[in-house]
Amino acid sequence: LSLRVKIPIIARLRTSEPGRLPEAVEPSSDPPALALMTDSSEDEEENEEEQLCGSGDARKIVHYRNDAYAPSGKTRARFMRMAFLKNKSVWFVCDPCGIVCAVMTYLLVLYGQFVMLTVIAPPFPGTWTVLRVLGFSALGGLAVVAHVRSMLTDPGVVARERTSEEEVLERRQKGEDIRYCKRCRSIKPDRAHHCSTCENCIHRMDHHCPWVNNCVGENNQKYFVLFTFYIMVMSVYGLLTVAWFFYTCATQNFEGCDALMPGPLVFVLTLMGVFLGFLFSLFTCIMFCTQIHAICTDETVGLVFPLFSPFLLYFQLYSFLYTLLFSLYFYSFLYTLLFSFSTQFCV
Repeated sequence: LSLRVKIPIIARLRTSEPGRLPEAVEPSSDPPALALMTDSSEDEEENEEEQLCGSGDARKIVHYRNDAYAPSGKTRARFMRMAFLKNKSVWFVCDPCGIVCAVMTYLLVLYGQFVMLTVIAPPFPGTWTVLRVLGFSALGGLAVVAHVRSMLTDPGVVARERTSEEEVLERRQKGEDIRYCKRCRSIKPDRAHHCSTCENCIHRMDHHCPWVNNCVGENNQKYFVLFTFYIMVMSVYGLLTVAWFFYTCATQNFEGCDALMPGPLVFVLTLMGVFLGFLFSLFTCIMFCTQIHAICTDETVGLVFPLFSPFLLYFQLYSFLYTLLFSLYFYSFLYTLLFSFSTQFCV
């Protein structure tokens, strides 16, 4: 009785010159067992293929085995392996401004929760207060989840297929309608635009939003719409809650309204909450309405609203950021004055 062991012969590909097909190489003359032991690069190549961008038929995963067709260097936005996610690859944009804005978004959501739990809720214990806090916390949690999904989702990166300008010119002379990206040096489909921050072409790119540290494109637009909706509702909900707090305290001559904190600090925290709530409710309402209008008309914001071009959008966001930082400094200075005044002259 004889045993037959079938050992697959792995054909290797020799890196060919640009424009030529890869040539097959004769298998090694080593024994089969030794050939299997020495050939350890196959698993590494499979692991490398899992790290590349793209999804679906139009954005299939492309492994650049030839340096002539590989992207030049690493882009700012790419898939990264996360240890806490069991080494799964997630999309992330390594932009300092976007990272700062994303962290500031989380801090502002936490600030709203802090004011709700330490200023609004303690003076009025009861069932309605618990429901108010739970509703506000639920909106904050949904906003954070939508923000994380918007930030870590591939917006729709176009797979790069290196094509020379001469080849594009020849195909255009033949009557083909081709859109070519000179930065990616690749053909891009219709309604795809190049993002200078992500350094990639994005399918149905709407705009690049620093607050979510990502482009808003075909794959993550729904998460961005949900994020703006939750922040808008959360801001309006916070404004109504603060208005109810001031009205109730005014009817009680502000007795017991400083349950955990002194009166001046309560005034400054609530006033700052009113300012941030009004600012964010207005800002997110504009973004939410423009997104809904663009979705209904099947267009992008940059085409429907020319004022939302990348340059003007960045200018508006940076102006908003500087205004926010100045407001934080102003209210901290106001709190210092009120606190010193209360400790010296108030009994």
